Amino acid sequence: MSDLFLEKNEVVTLTRYKYSAYQKKWLAKSHIPFWEDKEGRPIIMRSYFLNTKNAHTSTEEDKPNFGAL
Repeated sequence: MSDLFLEKNEVVTLTRYKYSAYQKKWLAKSHIPFWEDKEGRPIIMRSYFLNTKNAHTSTEEDKPNFGAL
């Protein structure tokens, strides 16, 4: 396709599934946004993985404040 979207082999590597039905189930369970092409294959934007907002990192807000007890 293009550099905007993951290639078919990259989707297989990501999901570990060859068939699109299983790929879509895995993507949905993993909360990775995608849409389907006319053949029913999942299309995933490459920018999703490049966007640091999608990567969860531990912060002070994530830790309990035991001093408040």
